Amino acid sequence: MLISIMKKFPILILISFFGFSAFAQDLQSAQNELNDLIKRRNELFQEWKRNENENNAFFGGKSKKDLQRIIETQQTIINIDNEIMTAIQKVEGQRSSAVIAKRDDLSERTLKFDQEQKRLQNLISQRNYKIRNQDEQLGDLEQRTKNLSYALFICVCLLVALSYFTVAWKK
Repeated sequence: MLISIMKKFPILILISFFGFSAFAQDLQSAQNELNDLIKRRNELFQEWKRNENENNAFFGGKSKKDLQRIIETQQTIINIDNEIMTAIQKVEGQRSSAVIAKRDDLSERTLKFDQEQKRLQNLISQRNYKIRNQDEQLGDLEQRTKNLSYALFICVCLLVALSYFTVAWKK
């Protein structure tokens, strides 16, 4: 599994690098489109207010032409509102995609970190096991050295005693 991830690692880096920049560009363009639509809607709303305040009929009322302009402006505002809703959904979709991509990247990093942490813990456990074994071997060697020192001392004492008795017996 680790080998397959290692083979895919350069591809994942490229995808995440170019993918995030593509998401950022798409998000920015969607946000710019939304801002343009909102600006256009505000302009139309101001135009509607002006049309609403105009009274071109003979007795100070609204003429048929005034009412048609008001209706046309309202229709355009409704259409812009629909486009704004679509643009908002697009921006939200882009943000969701960016969040999902970041979450996936963080999940991937977390997985790699966990795997590396487990590998290092295994190495530490192996090293501790080797250290314990070497400490045990060192203790065994120290005990052997001590035993051999006693044996050597006894042998030297026996040789001295034997030499003494040999010299004493010849006399």
